[in-house]
Amino acid sequence: MIDSVLGFRYRPEFSSDTDTVNARGVRGSRAYAPQPREDVPRIAAFGDSFVYCSEVGPSECWTSQMESAWEVEVLNFGVGGYGTDQAFLR
Repeated sequence: MIDSVLGFRYRPEFSSDTDTVNARGVRGSRAYAPQPREDVPRIAAFGDSFVYCSEVGPSECWTSQMESAWEVEVLNFGVGGYGTDQAFLR
């Protein structure tokens, strides 16, 4: 969808065969609480299609695998096609 600052961004609650974006615009179907639990570290990932994990399913995405392996929350704010400036502003 069109964004006046970033140019474009993924539509919240978007879903396709390989992509799912939750209500807050984060890749994945999981709804993260506004504040993380004190016993679970939270990591935010920003960047381009390599961060977003374009062309792979949710379970193959490195952020999902990191969540499972390390018992952390990894919020994937990546957007395919973003440059460094857009990732920084996001």
